[in-house]
Amino acid sequence: MSRTTLEKNMERLSVFWFRLAFAFFILFLMNIAGGFIGIYVPVNIASGMILAILGIPGFAALCGFAILF
Repeated sequence: MSRTTLEKNMERLSVFWFRLAFAFFILFLMNIAGGFIGIYVPVNIASGMILAILGIPGFAALCGFAILF
């Protein structure tokens, strides 16, 4: 049975929104954990999108940016 293009697009969009919400949760946890050692990771839409789109490499990039800058 074939799904329509609209159903496929809605599924992709819902997966993306879930990943974005999970990314903000991870950013929140990074700020709590980083506060103990003096590292600040900004919680904004740009860092959320980086984490949602790139995943683990995005996490590493945000940690690297937080340490360097």
